Amino acid sequence: MEFDWALHHTDYVGAPLFVAITKGVYFISGNLPVAFSMIGGVGLFLLIYFTLNVLQVPLVSLEGGLTALLIFFSQAIWLTSNRYLPDVLAVSGLMACFYYLVPDHYQIKQVYKGCFVAGLILGIKLTYLPFLIVPLLYAFISNKKFLSCIAYFLLGVVLWLIPVIIATGWTEFLSLSVDHIKNYILSGLTNFKVSQVFNFLENLWADGLGGFWIDKSPFTLIISIGILFCTFFGIIILLSFDYPRAKNYVISGTFGVYIIWAILFPNQYHGSVDVLPLVPFFLITISYGIIYFIVNYNYLSAKLMVLVFLITNISFTIYLVVQHMNPTALAQAKMYVDEIEGDKNDSLNLVSVQSINFYLEAQKVKGKFYSVELDKEKIGGIKMGKVITIGTGPYLLKRNPKKVTAFHHNPEVNRNWADIWVYEY
Repeated sequence: MEFDWALHHTDYVGAPLFVAITKGVYFISGNLPVAFSMIGGVGLFLLIYFTLNVLQVPLVSLEGGLTALLIFFSQAIWLTSNRYLPDVLAVSGLMACFYYLVPDHYQIKQVYKGCFVAGLILGIKLTYLPFLIVPLLYAFISNKKFLSCIAYFLLGVVLWLIPVIIATGWTEFLSLSVDHIKNYILSGLTNFKVSQVFNFLENLWADGLGGFWIDKSPFTLIISIGILFCTFFGIIILLSFDYPRAKNYVISGTFGVYIIWAILFPNQYHGSVDVLPLVPFFLITISYGIIYFIVNYNYLSAKLMVLVFLITNISFTIYLVVQHMNPTALAQAKMYVDEIEGDKNDSLNLVSVQSINFYLEAQKVKGKFYSVELDKEKIGGIKMGKVITIGTGPYLLKRNPKKVTAFHHNPEVNRNWADIWVYEY
């Protein structure tokens, strides 16, 4: 895995620190999947640890144990921690910043830690910056040592930014950064569609919380009912807590800013990761809702309902984790293409969307790649060699394929490219 600031269509453009950490663990373990799994495991541990610190409850308490259980068996967190993505580690860092920066204890040394960690987190997942804006602003303006807070934050940023600038070159770094920001912001503002709101809600409900959706198992109906009831009761009990007014403002502002950002600028390929920073807070609400339900409705039937909800949720997560061990449709298609032999390396013409081409090139698939988005004229003129199109449809509409092969994986594990077709010409 290589980091390249120019690869704006990948999840690693804003994750140089994550790439560096992964390479360090890979150097020790000698196995890249193991390195990602280890980092995902550490991220999960830290997420639970800082979530319980935010709640100020021990693991052995009812609130702490139940919250830890829900986080540990969260479908979204489990699956993301086992993918080649920085999100779970980044979300654990966000929770650490929330603990250090959101007013409750508010000791200046804790605030310094939060500012420094916030700077580091941007090197793990740059697009989570909006989640940190309100807590950081509060830290900067609410105490007399705001210059020190800014200094600690900048120190965290500089530790990963300077190596990136050195590796990229100042001129190219500046040019690429301006292009990324301009394209990212302009694209989000000018291409906004109302459907993005519904996509966000779908990602939060179906992927983030594991609720029922059209293409999901009927068993998720049980999970959905449990989520709705427990969230309702959880909101009741959380609203009864006497939080400092500043803390309420910071929490509300953080959620508001991040939700607007996630709707306007969604992730092109992994929309479910946009909602991941919100998932732990929903799980906290659900946890307190369960406690409220079984305490105030101390009947056997109430306890059985909670038990059924928890067992179903845990069982379904385990099922998805097992399914996740099978190759995705795209990975199956890649292995199939590997078996296809052209007369020469350059006689195999591969046609697909940019993101699939990037994946195939990264996996050392040999051939000449054509992008559906950028090479439409060239694709129509291909006459020499074997042509293979990979994706959700035939890209060479004027020619009839000699062979079509379909690949599939469980869309509940990953809804991206759950069905892939390989057309051979």
